[in-house]
Amino acid sequence: MAAFFSGLSDIVKGNPQHEAPEPLEGPVVATIVGGTIIWFALFLVQLPFYGWFDDRGHTWWLWTCLAGGRTRCR
Repeated sequence: MAAFFSGLSDIVKGNPQHEAPEPLEGPVVATIVGGTIIWFALFLVQLPFYGWFDDRGHTWWLWTCLAGGRTRCR
């Protein structure tokens, strides 16, 4: 157990035990724009059912989709 905590303290101090992996390459802008469109579309699809979500205490689903749809590429 002590070995676990000593390794954890190295990570907390900023001394990772492994090298960071190489960043992924690909269509970054297209991925962000596509994800933003999907989140906003999910918000629009759920909006007519606001009453149903409100009755069950799940309105956070709508607001999560709206927040995801509000992200932007800069």
